[in-house]
Amino acid sequence: MTELYYRIADVTFKIIGDDEIMSSENALLEEYAVCAANPDYTVTFEEADALSPPVGECVFTSADRIVYSAPDGEIRYTGDLSKGYTSADMRIYRRGCDLTVQTVFGGNFKRIGARAILNCLGIEYILAEKGSFILHASYIRCGDEAVLFTAPSGVGKSTQARLWCENRGAELINGDRAAIVNKNGAFFAYGVPFAGSSGVCKNESYPIKAIVCLAQAPENTVTRLSGIGAFRKLWEGCTADVWNKAVMEACIQTVSSVSAQVPVFHLGCLPDETAVTTLENEFNKLKI
Repeated sequence: MTELYYRIADVTFKIIGDDEIMSSENALLEEYAVCAANPDYTVTFEEADALSPPVGECVFTSADRIVYSAPDGEIRYTGDLSKGYTSADMRIYRRGCDLTVQTVFGGNFKRIGARAILNCLGIEYILAEKGSFILHASYIRCGDEAVLFTAPSGVGKSTQARLWCENRGAELINGDRAAIVNKNGAFFAYGVPFAGSSGVCKNESYPIKAIVCLAQAPENTVTRLSGIGAFRKLWEGCTADVWNKAVMEACIQTVSSVSAQVPVFHLGCLPDETAVTTLENEFNKLKI
């Protein structure tokens, strides 16, 4: 029996599965591996000839996911859903802090590796329970603080992060997502093992200096956001299980707290160093 332990955004996971179905290739999760410890969540993988049928009410469907609200938890089917749950390759049954994952192997899916593990965790659900959330953002370290650039795909998150790294000695921690975690009333950005096209997903955490909401513009302008304006911009980049009322309420509460406590800016910007200078000047003016 294989037992693996990972710690992601201050949450410890124990992964269990028979040796013959667990892959030894987990490079994406290597930075997050820890020694055997008391887990917050336990994930058990089981091989099956066919997935068990659903229980409860269907609450969400998409091209790659079907979710049922079971009497004692939640059931997700993932993979090829062209024929409904019967053609899926995974059934994830969450009951409290225990997840049981049935898998059907075939084609290119023969062993459980890092991507399959991450697909099962439902990290956004778990972080919401812990008073945290995932933000689609390019996450850089400036000194000993985090700056997060958030925007829809294609607007320039990666470009602004790169400009800070090239011109101000910042370090890219994650090119696609960050976990925002409340630690004793202060909010920290955590690297998570989802890298996007950047391939960068370091396991590092820093207190958040600012969150910057980007827009392309013919000239550089920066505005401090507050209240509903700050909340709305952060919510646009937040990952949440929209079908789960408790998760949604928890995310709304956490995003509200972040928008009230962390400096949030709107930066209309050009894709060059002048955008860095504009934002830097605003930071200096506000002494953050």
